[in-house]
Amino acid sequence: MKNTTELTAAQLRAAAYRRDADAARAAADAAELRARAEEIAALENAERSEAPVGLVDARALAVALRVSRAQITRLRSDGLPHEIVGTRARFDVAKCRAWLTARGPKAAPKTPIRPVPDDSGVDVSDVPGLRLAGGSR
Repeated sequence: MKNTTELTAAQLRAAAYRRDADAARAAADAAELRARAEEIAALENAERSEAPVGLVDARALAVALRVSRAQITRLRSDGLPHEIVGTRARFDVAKCRAWLTARGPKAAPKTPIRPVPDDSGVDVSDVPGLRLAGGSR
């Protein structure tokens, strides 16, 4: 290519358009590569998230069921099937899934609400910074 001072305006515009076209192709290629990388990552994640085979510990069961380890502890106290291996609980993921399906969703325990006396004899109207719930700000 000649020195830019020796080129005509039309030649410079043509060179700029070629560069723009090259940049657009590069951007499209990069977008396609990113999309393929996402597809591969999704496949890798799917392979990793498949249910483990055999007995697993509470952490692996929590990952497989997508719950916390604390939830596994609560479910175990509710009768979640497990086996003791050595001193640790081990779980069969398929059996645990079947147990959860058969059990169905369990409602949270309802605790009775104690009524508050209408006249408790306490005047809180002069307590600074105290607001009633639902009041204006």
